[in-house]
Amino acid sequence: MMLRSILVDLWSLSKPILAVAGLFLIVRVAVFRSSSVNWWFVSGALLLTLAGLYLFMAGISSSLIPLSQETGRDLVLVRYKIPVILFVGVIGYCATLLEPGLRIMASQIEEVSVGAIRSNLIIHTAAAGFALGAGLGIVRIFTPFSMKWSAVVALLVLLLLVLLAPEHIVGIAFDCASATTGPVNIPILLGLAIGLSQMVSGADPIRQGFGLIAFTAYGTTSAILIGGILEARA
Repeated sequence: MMLRSILVDLWSLSKPILAVAGLFLIVRVAVFRSSSVNWWFVSGALLLTLAGLYLFMAGISSSLIPLSQETGRDLVLVRYKIPVILFVGVIGYCATLLEPGLRIMASQIEEVSVGAIRSNLIIHTAAAGFALGAGLGIVRIFTPFSMKWSAVVALLVLLLLVLLAPEHIVGIAFDCASATTGPVNIPILLGLAIGLSQMVSGADPIRQGFGLIAFTAYGTTSAILIGGILEARA
């Protein structure tokens, strides 16, 4: 039964991997007439990708998600709310430093800018914004406020920052927000939020357990934009 479940999961993961790789190979061979494809290398790399994705997904579902949810439920036992907010912010900051997508993006930004925009600066600025957004999301669980109105206000502030920030920073800021909400942060933060909202008196896990990732993306975008504004005026 367990072997059958593993095979089903591997097959479900292999279909999109083969589709993406197949499209690339078709374009290279049929359109660009490229004959430099090392089929053995590509096949081996695809197998490693499939195995890596399966192990990662299995590890996430059996470790980070339940651990985060259990920790979120236990956080309600803390007498004061501020330490809980700070704890989640620190967790968000540290987890963002592990995001592979953000690290790849930051290194590409440094390469394209010829070192003018340092990768470490991008990573730590994004992590700080992510931490602030995570803290705000936890505040919403403890003190419920309207997601609709908070989104309207946040977008208006974001619009102002976009108008003030240098042109080249705007695209970087939005891309960094997408890169921070990756395979490390999402299971950790969602697990904490859902677990905590299940235990807080009067909280609705559906209404208040979700939305935290949106706050973190907003915090990351705002932090990068503010950093760009300050650097331009320095």
